[in-house]
Amino acid sequence: MASDHWQIYRDWCIATGREVDTLHQEFFDDVPVAAATQVSRSRAIFARLGHQRRRAERIELIGSQPAWRQGQQWGSLTQSLATTPRSGWVSGLRGGRDAFVLVAAAVGMTRDELRLMTHQDVITDKRLILRGAEVPMAQAPLSCPGCAVIGWLSTLGTYRKWGRGIVRAEMIRAKHSPARHICLTDPGREWRLAPALVPSVDKHGWVEEHHPLSARTVSAITARRQAEALTESQSAPEHRRIYRSEVNVHRRRHLSELSEMLDEIEHLTEAHEEMIRRVEQETARFGRAASGQ
Repeated sequence: MASDHWQIYRDWCIATGREVDTLHQEFFDDVPVAAATQVSRSRAIFARLGHQRRRAERIELIGSQPAWRQGQQWGSLTQSLATTPRSGWVSGLRGGRDAFVLVAAAVGMTRDELRLMTHQDVITDKRLILRGAEVPMAQAPLSCPGCAVIGWLSTLGTYRKWGRGIVRAEMIRAKHSPARHICLTDPGREWRLAPALVPSVDKHGWVEEHHPLSARTVSAITARRQAEALTESQSAPEHRRIYRSEVNVHRRRHLSELSEMLDEIEHLTEAHEEMIRRVEQETARFGRAASGQ
């Protein structure tokens, strides 16, 4: 019954061109009901609006938090980069983006700063700088933050200029080529035309250029990649002291799998919300057109 009250309120807002997530007292005058029903209707609407406000506050809080995870239970930047694949299809494409996310997070960006980065936040002349912070280098190419940044910018530029097929071919070819330093190479200028530097990438390798990652997805990426760094290094004897028991290894593997599942769910949820938003806009437009007649 509560959902019926909310649906009536929502339909009224759309029909009158008002914001759905705001309380409009005029509704109770325009859609009168019996006193007993009015009480239950008010409670249902207030509860729903309060939930939406709390959800918006949680999203804002997540976005304002640092993206990088500290502590012995999380891998360092070089460890995380070394275990993040950047070759093969589609893992190399998503891994290249995730490596870029890891570097941006490690230099101190919050989740919102990271996901909303544009070409204006990146300097590639002489020194490599992300949002005012200089990107460090490392001796091994796969662990080098500079290589991770240049690699992703180059991939993004190739995708924009030549398309998905060429990027796919490059990723497959890279799987059979030795890693080399690219941190001092020019990534070109095509990547600067990308609307978002950390876009969504679906399981088929399609890049959603106008759809930046959400703060929750950024969080899921750092959690997954930093956890995997220690899980995979567990095979090396010198790293065994990191874990108290073998149980922790399995727990981190499950957490990694869960993070990947949450990432996929996030993409589907955002697509669903975008579809609902478009339907609401069309309904409101038709409602205004009908009222004008």
